[in-house]
Amino acid sequence: MATMTLPIRQLERSVRVETNKARAEMEWAVFYSREREDRPVRMTVKLGLAAFVLKFALASLSRNQKLLIRA
Repeated sequence: MATMTLPIRQLERSVRVETNKARAEMEWAVFYSREREDRPVRMTVKLGLAAFVLKFALASLSRNQKLLIRA
């Protein structure tokens, strides 16, 4: 069995690189999981806003049609 010796500085660098890599992967996983949780909320807000805008647009259209019919 072959053994390999590394200088302490090289070992520290290697550990630091792996730690930074693991931290970046963890942050990505947390961001992705939060994004998946927020997606239904965002969609609900968008649909609610669209319904609100459509309600007033259709009410305005209805009023204009009544005015044209009366004229």
